Amino acid sequence: MLAPVGLDALTEDLAQETFLRAFRALGRFDPDGPASVSTWLLRIASRLAINELERKRPRLASADALGSARTPESEHRRKRIGLAIAEAVGELPPAFRAAFVLREYHGLDYAEIAEMLDLELGTVKSRLSRARGLLRERLKGVRE
Repeated sequence: MLAPVGLDALTEDLAQETFLRAFRALGRFDPDGPASVSTWLLRIASRLAINELERKRPRLASADALGSARTPESEHRRKRIGLAIAEAVGELPPAFRAAFVLREYHGLDYAEIAEMLDLELGTVKSRLSRARGLLRERLKGVRE
């Protein structure tokens, strides 16, 4: 969630904060409850990332600023498309980005995303639909 907007340097700090918060709350974690440890940790990490994104409102790096190495044309095109996608994902509002990243990058199903982000299932579906629509619109020129 942080890398597309140039905040990947904060990833280690937020990972550390995730484990500190998990350690402090470990006594309240119910191993027989609905969440697995990995889902619980991912929920903490996602909320920290969303909070950071909403607080900072980072300036996005353009695909040109990120640069790309000289490669054969197909590799160059693939990298260009990848950068455009990363930039477009980075431009999504944090709430949409969180749902999209959890679904597409982490492979969580809608119910898991709803649980992780403490949302209704319909809200998750709506956010994913809107995120995909925004990405489709933003990437229209890349596809052509």
